[in-house]
Amino acid sequence: MQWFRHDLSTRDSDQIFELIEAHGVQGYGIWWVILEECYSVESNGFQVEASETWFKRLSKNLNLTDWRTIIRVLDTMANLGLIDSQMWAEHIVVVPGISKRADDY
Repeated sequence: MQWFRHDLSTRDSDQIFELIEAHGVQGYGIWWVILEECYSVESNGFQVEASETWFKRLSKNLNLTDWRTIIRVLDTMANLGLIDSQMWAEHIVVVPGISKRADDY
């Protein structure tokens, strides 16, 4: 998959508003990176296995000074229902409904 749909009204959702309230635009940026990561593993059912190495590599790519920032943002996403909280408890990132939005590019 080379691209995915991006709703223009994403910022208007209550969940995203709460994410930005908690983590600022950094949280919003991480949200889109998480979507990119999930969409890039279509062959794995759009599920990202979140290992410590994955966190460290991703945070280095995002120029974050502390890789645990991503964990804190993902915790908030799970609490808000942006990612599946049960799967997140198993260190797997799943965005509900992502497979329905995947486009056969």
